[in-house]
Amino acid sequence: MRAWPPLLLFDLDDTLFDHRGSSQLTLAALGEAWPALRRLCPEQLWGHYHRILEELHTRVMRGQMSVDESRALRAQRLFAECGESLAATEAERFALEFREAYQRLRFPVADAARVLGALRQTSRIGIVSNNFTAEQEDKLRWCQLDHLIDFMVTSEDAGSTKPDPAIFQVALAAGGVGVDEAILVGDNWEVDIVGALGVGLRAVWFDRVGEPRELPAGVERITALAELLG
Repeated sequence: MRAWPPLLLFDLDDTLFDHRGSSQLTLAALGEAWPALRRLCPEQLWGHYHRILEELHTRVMRGQMSVDESRALRAQRLFAECGESLAATEAERFALEFREAYQRLRFPVADAARVLGALRQTSRIGIVSNNFTAEQEDKLRWCQLDHLIDFMVTSEDAGSTKPDPAIFQVALAAGGVGVDEAILVGDNWEVDIVGALGVGLRAVWFDRVGEPRELPAGVERITALAELLG
């Protein structure tokens, strides 16, 4: 296995936890009870869902709306993309059903446990995530990854969100190292990679969809977590 620095910082959603796959599985499962969802092909449905989620999640993390409000509004906007309007009560019911199914169907990224277990033999493992602490702790427990993590810094705890330099600096302090002794692994180019470079961190971009992009100095690309062991 290649040599890694003393601290490896990982994003969580779609880097170690398969948010995309879990959401797609949930949308497919709900299509039977909510036929409007079947008016779009799975990729179109996911594309709308992801765009809406990202926008509303940012507003939630900024304190501009509650989680429950965002979930109901997400449902209404998603169904509008499918050509159907949802009353407030229907939106709340769908949000609840989605949440219950998602909690049941979620799963980690392939090889996450094996890769973390191997890397942890020589490096500390930290999480840097734009989300609520309890939500992310629950994901780690469900995916049986919690015992492989040394610490986690969330935007809720840090008071800032990636790509803000402050959250990366909090993570480095938690790991007890400087920027030259850590690497950030993440899937989101703007949030994870650009953010890491902004504080002088080297970065590994987990390119899960094969996006064409020329990499700047200090960044390498992987398309599967297992490549970290090569």
